[in-house]
Amino acid sequence: MSCVQKLFGHVMAPAGPPTLVEDGTSYRRPSASEAALPTVSFDEFYRKTWRFVLRCLGRLGVPPSALDDVFQEVFLVVHRRLPDYQPPLENEEQAERVWVFQILRFVLRSHRRQHFRKEAVFRSDSTDLESVAAATDTPHVIAERSERVRLLYELLATLDDGKRELFVLVELEGLSVRDAASALGLNERTAYSRHNAARAEFNKAFERSRVRDEWRLK
Repeated sequence: MSCVQKLFGHVMAPAGPPTLVEDGTSYRRPSASEAALPTVSFDEFYRKTWRFVLRCLGRLGVPPSALDDVFQEVFLVVHRRLPDYQPPLENEEQAERVWVFQILRFVLRSHRRQHFRKEAVFRSDSTDLESVAAATDTPHVIAERSERVRLLYELLATLDDGKRELFVLVELEGLSVRDAASALGLNERTAYSRHNAARAEFNKAFERSRVRDEWRLK
């Protein structure tokens, strides 16, 4: 586990996943004949990937006001394309994350062009899995976790979109650089170079933040 994951990778799972909206057209349950086809179950795929999708959307700068809409759109596309998805014999979880991230990335870029720009910093009203408190957490633990989330979002915002995507996948979600390269449509050499640059920029931003906070406490 990297130092970044130790500082920022802890995830508190909420009570349950967001509710998907069925409108009878864009999103629908498969018919009996469709269900007989050898495809991956949408319900099972959703259960296994919704936390990953929600974390990535927040960490890639989706504002709270748009989070639900973008999340819904990602899984509408997943539902349409899932019959074409062929699960591998090995590393199924990683393959699912690579595949769904490709969809997430397409949907996110479309929404950015049409509806919103990347937010610069973490906002206090943002919804993030890292900031969800457990029932047994003390006020000190809750405050500490909230501060870490705020700092994480602030540091991620210093990266451009390409570096931010790669950093989130490798450093926070634990994908290999090879799998992240596949998710982002990069060759491995480019991915390794971009990953190194992203880590260097993130670490510099972290150091600036640390020095700034120390100066404030003097």
